[in-house]
Amino acid sequence: MNHLTSVEIYIWNYLEENKAKIIQMTVAQIAESAHVSPSSIIRTLKKKNFSSFSEYKNMEKQKLNRHDWIYGLTKDANQVVSENIEELLMTVRLLESENLAKVVENIFHAASVVIIQEDYLFG
Repeated sequence: MNHLTSVEIYIWNYLEENKAKIIQMTVAQIAESAHVSPSSIIRTLKKKNFSSFSEYKNMEKQKLNRHDWIYGLTKDANQVVSENIEELLMTVRLLESENLAKVVENIFHAASVVIIQEDYLFG
C-alpha cells in the first residue's frame, strides 16, 4: 500500500466522514469544501486503489443503497445501528498497519498519555 502524506490522510478522513454529502458533489466541490486541490483528492484515491473519483463515488453510492434496515426496529433505531456500523468501519480503517504504527510511535514519544472512556447509556 502506498503511504499517505498528512494531506492525503486528511483528505481520506474528510471523504470517509462526509460520505452522504460526497456522493452528491463533484470533485471540484469537495476540493473547495475540504480546502484542498482536486488533484490531491484524485491522488489520494489512487493511493487507496481507486482508478478514479467516479469509481469511489459509485462504490459509496452502492454501499449506502445496500444498508439493510432491520425489520421491526423504528427508523431512529435503524439510524443508530447504521451509524454504529459506520463508526465501527472507521475504527477498523484506523487500524491499518501504517496508521497503527504512527499511533504507537506517537504514544512512545509522548510525555504522557490520557485515556478517556466514554460510557454509553441506553434508555
